[in-house]
Amino acid sequence: MIYLDIIHELAHVKQFRAGKNLYDTKYTYANRKTETDAYKFCCDEAKRIGLNRKQIINYLKVPWISRKECMELAKRVL
Repeated sequence: MIYLDIIHELAHVKQFRAGKNLYDTKYTYANRKTETDAYKFCCDEAKRIGLNRKQIINYLKVPWISRKECMELAKRVL
């Protein structure tokens, strides 16, 4: 999971270097384009290394979003 966290954060570094607003408060965390793009990138990597859907959804569960938001995020990035 730490590997996926690193992949996710490196996606944000790339976004930042491209001038993207990483903290656009017009959107919730789970709906923010920079977050969904970073999660999509790391979920693609998770699939590549053999994690199944349940494992990836478990990875997407973070304390700062609700279960409902997590499932909505999963629909967008898986």
